[in-house]
Order: sequence, then C-alpha cells, then structure tokens
Amino acid sequence: MKQNLSLSLLFLLSASISRATILPIAKGDGIWNVATRIATELATITLGTPSCSFPIQQSDIGFGGTFVITASNAIYCLDENLTITFGPAIRIAGSGITLDLMGHIIDGQNFATTGIELAGGVKNITIKNGTIRRIGGFAPTNGTAIRDTINHTATLKNIVIKDMNFSNNNVAAIALVNAAVPTPDVDELLIENCRAFNSGFISVIGTSCLMEGCEIEEDRSSKAGGFTFNCPTIARSCVVQDCIMTASLGANVLQNSIFIINTENVIIRNCILQEARGILISAPGNISISDCVVRGATSFPLPNGLGGIYVSGPSPLERVVIERCNVSNCLFGINIETFSGGVVPSISITDCVAEQNSFFGFIILVADNISSLIARPISNVTFRRCCATRNGVGFGLVIGFSIPLLTIANLSQVVFEDCIAQDNFGDGFALLNQVPQAVIQNVVFRNCISQRNRGGTVAGFNSEYSATNFSGDGFGIGTGSTNVSPIRNVIFEDCTAQGNARDGFSFASTTSNMQAVNCFSMNNTGTGFNLKGNNNFAIGCMATGNRADFNGVSDPAQVIPYSTPGAINGIGRFVNVSS
Repeated sequence: MKQNLSLSLLFLLSASISRATILPIAKGDGIWNVATRIATELATITLGTPSCSFPIQQSDIGFGGTFVITASNAIYCLDENLTITFGPAIRIAGSGITLDLMGHIIDGQNFATTGIELAGGVKNITIKNGTIRRIGGFAPTNGTAIRDTINHTATLKNIVIKDMNFSNNNVAAIALVNAAVPTPDVDELLIENCRAFNSGFISVIGTSCLMEGCEIEEDRSSKAGGFTFNCPTIARSCVVQDCIMTASLGANVLQNSIFIINTENVIIRNCILQEARGILISAPGNISISDCVVRGATSFPLPNGLGGIYVSGPSPLERVVIERCNVSNCLFGINIETFSGGVVPSISITDCVAEQNSFFGFIILVADNISSLIARPISNVTFRRCCATRNGVGFGLVIGFSIPLLTIANLSQVVFEDCIAQDNFGDGFALLNQVPQAVIQNVVFRNCISQRNRGGTVAGFNSEYSATNFSGDGFGIGTGSTNVSPIRNVIFEDCTAQGNARDGFSFASTTSNMQAVNCFSMNNTGTGFNLKGNNNFAIGCMATGNRADFNGVSDPAQVIPYSTPGAINGIGRFVNVSS
C-alpha cells in the first residue's frame, strides 16, 4: 500500500502568504504577459519636463471652483493642501499630463462630489503621490475621489494612478465607469501602490487593467468595498497582484471582493482577502489564480452561494488554473461551475487548502441557469495535492443544482491525486448526479486519503446540500439522497478511508464500473467497501475494523483478495475505463 501522503500538507499550505513571496511576472508568461505590456507602454509615455511646470494653489480653485487642465504634455503639481466645497477640485482635459500631488491633500469636507475628474478621450495621464479624503457628496450616491466625466463617449487611454491614498470617501476611491454605453471607459490602466481606507470600491469598465501593490480596507457595514472590472463587450485582460483587502463587508456582494467579468485573460496572484467575499470571476477565456488567501467573514451571513474563489463561464472558458490558494470561512471554498457557457476544456487545481467553509471545500458543478435552464459540460479536471478540512463536504463533483436542466451536460475526465479530505461534516469526497440522462464518468482517485468525516447537522445547509444528503462517507459515489442518475467508470488507486461516520468506500445502486485497487478501509462506522451497483470491484484491497468490511456483493468475484496472484494490478478485471 502506498499511503505516504503527509498530513503536514495542511499546515504547510495554511500558512499566510507574506509579501516576501511575491514574484514578478516573467517574460515567458506568454498570454499572461499583459501586465508587462501595460507597464512598458506607460513607462514610455513622454510627460513633459522633469520638474513641475505649473504649481496649483488654493487660490487657483477659489470657493467652489474647479482648476481645469487643458494643456498637453506638462507636469502640474500641488503647491499646498486643497480644500474644496463642490468639486471636482481638478479636471484633466488635456493629454500627456502628470498631476503630482507632492504629498499634499485634497479635502472634500464630506460635501464635495468629486476630487479629480478625467475628461473623455484623454491619453497618457499620471496621477500620483498624494491623498484625497472626505469626498462626501450631498447625496448618498455622490462622493468619488477619482472618476471620469459622466456620459462621455471617448475612451481614456494609458492612465496611471500610483502612490495615492484615499480616506473616508463616501462611494468610491476610483470609479472609471461613467462613459455612455457601450463605450469602454479606459484602455490600458495601471493602479499601483494605492491605499484606500473607508473609501468604497475601485471600479473600472475598460479593456485592459493592471492593479498591483494596493490595499483596500472598508469597515463601514453599509458601504461596498473591493475591486470590480468589467467591459461592455469583452476586455482583453485584467491582472490583480500583490493586493490586500480587509473587512470588506458592504451590502453589495459583487463589490465586496475582487470581481471580474467579461474579460478574456484574467490573472490574480499574491493577494490576501480578509473578512471579504472573495474572488469572483465570470469571464470567458483563460483564468489563473495563484498564491492567494481568502478568509471570509466568521460572523457575517453571506446571502448566496458566492464567496471564496468562484469561477463561472457565461461563454466558453478556455483554461482555469488555481494554485497554492487557501480559502476558509466562506460559503464555498473553491467553486467552478458552468451555466449557459460552452464546454470547459481544462481545469487544474493544485496545492490548495479549503477549510471551514459552510458547503463544499472544493466543488466542480455543472449547474442550471435559472433563466434558460441550460448547462454545458465540464471535462479534463485535475486536483493535485489539495486538502479539504472541516467543510460541509470536502470535495464534490455535482451535476444539477436547484431545478431540472433542459440540456444534458456531462462531467467527465477528472483526476484526484494526493488529496486529503478530513474532519468534514458530510462526505470527504462526493459525486452527485441529480439530472436524468446526464452522466458523471471517467474519474480517477489516486493516493487520496479520506478520514474522520463525520456526518451530522450543519447550520446553514439547505435541502440541496443537507447533512442527510452527505452523511459522512469517506468516498461517497452517488450516495447522496438526491442522486438519481448514472455515475460510471471510477477508479480508486492506493486510497485510504478511515474513521468516517458511514462507509469508507460507498457505491450507490446507480453506479457501474467502479474499481478500487490496492485501497485500505479501516475503522469506519459503516461498511469498509460497499459495492452496490453494477460491475463494481474491490481488487487487492484491505478492510478492517469496520462494521462490515465488504457489503453489496452480489457475486463473490467482485472482491479479489490482496493475496490473489495478479490482483495488485487488477489483471483481467475491469480494465476498460475509457469507454
């Protein structure tokens, strides 16, 4: 038996990611090189003379006025702090402008509506090195530190916002979202080394964006925080890296997170989200999430199934890669699902930890779309060296969600390798098919451990994922109470189930062609190997200390003892798993 997987994986991956581990984007990143490309373009912009050309003072604004920059290729700087009554304090209407706040403050006195405004169509703009605070507005929806002109029709190009502090602004720190539909607000945006405290969200509608080295903290329960990126068509790319978000517990679930939609290439890496909704992506194309920590609210109720790391595809996803991430105290840990999009051809989840999430630690879900009842299949999924502990269910492959699908969408070609599920309230590993005629098939578990999964009642579970649906099997294949459809061609190699509340390995009557090879099941409250279903085998397996070691055996040939010659390789027994 090859059962040498160390449980230290859990503690190794649970450690917080320090800023010292942050890695730059490599030149060989291929399609992910968007961040380097944006930085290079912005670095080559000619921004006028190397010193301040035009100092700005309080007297230039007066009472309730606005300083308008119409020149091009010049550097403006603040010569002193500015106090404003209405705003914006400064409106940039020329291109090639650097606005250097020189460490000074623009103060809106909790009344002004805008700090700095960018006119439609401006290009090659840098805003840096200062603070914008107390932009309050005289209405609840007013109060943005930096924004673009409302209803403009010309996209901004090459915008840099760096080394800025935003404090106690009413609605948003940065909101480049005001262009008339369907105009993208900005093309090529860099937000770098900015800090926002109690200043709402950073929100962008554009075609390409890089945000790095930023911190967002939102303590006001009635306000939305986080970062959102969208495009009226399909954006080329969005990169978020080296960022920290804390206490983002506002009312809008889509804005208390990193939330990205309609974007072809997405990279999120080296980010920490504390007391936050999580990383939410609904986008086509290529998605990469790595070295991130998401810790949800331990006492704040989440209103729906979002949260943790959530990826869905409204149109075909090309590739999803999630590596070295830790998700805890969320509704779901890592959740990938399809609605009305196309086939998801490749999903890879590696070296990740999900702990103490209410429903699933990890779930791959072929789900319905409430409006169209259409789903699309998922295939080619790999889990490697992942750990799920103290979740509702550890790992889940599920077809169907709340209402029947009109289309048949299968879930197939899935590999679990060197994974651990332990101390979860429901099953350690669960496969559930709730859709007639759909199939979960061709799944391999290799060198996985499922232990001490206990069953019982979990507060907050709905009827779809109730504790009675997943009652504590180590590996529960089709055993959920709502499973109605086939699950076939599943192999277990060198896997262990021990100390679980029900069966170690449990195959429901709707399963066929299950094969456990060189597996070990011990001290489970139920059966070691429950071989119900059609053409299910235990080959070279050992069971001890269970209520019953083997059950559901209609033919003695289903159990090939460990000592049987050739049994270790399963020779002559259930070798056709690809059909």
